[in-house]
Amino acid sequence: MPLKIKGATSGSVTLKAPDTGSDTEKDVGTLLDSSSSINAANLTGTLPAISGAALTNLPDSGSPSIDDNGSATAITIDSSGRVTMSSQPAFSAFGTGGNTAFASGAVFSLPGESFDIGNNYSSNRFTAPVSGIYLFHYGIYSYSQREFCLKKNGSDFVPTGSNTVGLVMAQYSNASSLLMNLSTNDYIEFGFRSGDTGNVYLSHGHFQGRLVG
Repeated sequence: MPLKIKGATSGSVTLKAPDTGSDTEKDVGTLLDSSSSINAANLTGTLPAISGAALTNLPDSGSPSIDDNGSATAITIDSSGRVTMSSQPAFSAFGTGGNTAFASGAVFSLPGESFDIGNNYSSNRFTAPVSGIYLFHYGIYSYSQREFCLKKNGSDFVPTGSNTVGLVMAQYSNASSLLMNLSTNDYIEFGFRSGDTGNVYLSHGHFQGRLVG
């Protein structure tokens, strides 16, 4: 028999499991407290696999959330079923200068930040706080046709088997997006491809990224 999660519209939600060999239900532990927060301390021990179970009868008002057993809220679900992850690493950086010359393979100076969730962007570099798939978007204004790319751990990033994916051939303005599989502490920068040099207009440059999962 499957596990069941039961609860009233107020108070606590309790996880129940069937007694072996009977239809009698036993309380495994309180899953949600009255503030609709999942407490990790209530999820200890070995439980049967939860297959096809559903969390129902949650309060109509408020936003149930999952936290890290500390002060940070990891996931919030509002009454319309919309899921937000306010601690998910993400950043948006931009340039603040004008027409600027850069040497071959140089990293662009993009010190401005619209936001930086997790404080993982610094000195024109994003450092992955955890391993996972990351999505990056980047673009620049160039005065001549040049190649630009993301740089992973200091080297031009060109995915295996491709000579063009991940590169931007720009004259005037261009932009691109790229998914990357990163390990903890890998770092990503945006700049000229090695061998290319020239002038760009930094205020028209941007570099953004987020952890997908």
